[in-house]
Amino acid sequence: TGLISFVRIGNVITMSIASGIFTGTSNSTAFTLTGGPATMRPATTKVCIGRGVDNGAGISSGITIEIGTNGTISLYANAAGGAWTSSGAKAVSNCSFSYTLD
Repeated sequence: TGLISFVRIGNVITMSIASGIFTGTSNSTAFTLTGGPATMRPATTKVCIGRGVDNGAGISSGITIEIGTNGTISLYANAAGGAWTSSGAKAVSNCSFSYTLD
């Protein structure tokens, strides 16, 4: 559980996720955040690039952040949308990104 900061200016959302908010160790290869408010939900799925940690190591190529129309944010372990390692620490690492609501 954690809070994501975002601001809406017109049709653009800028979102910030601070380090240490979404971290943990699990045996899952998936990483999702649910419960996004309606004001930040796009009309079509948007994809951004961010920073993360997989299996305890920083990901130098970036992670994929997919913002769904239902408010779910799906995180992928690389820029190609790959799965996370099924062990070790996983985290979103202090990133900001913007997307449009259309």
